Amino acid sequence: MQEMAFFSDLMNIDSGWDAINISPAMDMREKKNTYEITVSIPCGTESNVIVELNGQLLNMYIPIQITKPGYNELRTYKQQILIPGPINTNTTIKAAISNNVLRVIIPKR
Repeated sequence: MQEMAFFSDLMNIDSGWDAINISPAMDMREKKNTYEITVSIPCGTESNVIVELNGQLLNMYIPIQITKPGYNELRTYKQQILIPGPINTNTTIKAAISNNVLRVIIPKR
């Protein structure tokens, strides 16, 4: 009887993947005059993404809608990134979404 329970557990090996926290792919590059951060957001739109810069700390809040047959949930991806060098606080950062990729450009000082 224990063997049947073991095989039953093996058949459900993929259950529970929906409970794993979302962690979109992210990249940060330092260029000559800017820092460029890109984040893959498969279900986000520009109207509901919040990007804030507080000193050298970049805060991103990205609501992601997960819809499957019989399942609908809104999750929020939150990320804080410490910018590694001096930034120009007298200008505004630029953020735009294109092809499900959020691109944030921060000018250097």
